[in-house]
Amino acid sequence: MTLSTGTTVAGQQTTVPQMSFEEKLKMRIKEGIGDMITDEDLKRVIEAGITNALFGQRFRPGNYGGYDTIPSIVDEAVTKFVDTRVMEAASKWLTEHPEKIQEAIDRAINAGIHKCIQAHYDQRFGGLFRQALAGLRSEGGLPNY
Repeated sequence: MTLSTGTTVAGQQTTVPQMSFEEKLKMRIKEGIGDMITDEDLKRVIEAGITNALFGQRFRPGNYGGYDTIPSIVDEAVTKFVDTRVMEAASKWLTEHPEKIQEAIDRAINAGIHKCIQAHYDQRFGGLFRQALAGLRSEGGLPNY
């Protein structure tokens, strides 16, 4: 149980006990079924419930009436945290190494230019070559494959 200070009662500063979620849950369950369960069993049930809620498998409606498994709440939170940190680190690195970015851009442009030139020649002359090959085959100059 934690203590909360700063509460004023009749003009006096007081310290009021503040219960955690687990303590509040335990008290509520004890009020309902207190004579049927021991404190130790109740503690285990609450811990198992919280663990399952945070780390357990979750499901959402899927296609065709089925269900898809989705990450646990903790897995999802960790993934978001890591993704954010990776993006921040990558952004920082990119900002600090603009020459590397320029090299990558140059490689992409050069590769694109080569592909563009090749596509142009294929389009421009490919039909002519196919016609010439067909003519040679029809005249018996080349075997048909």
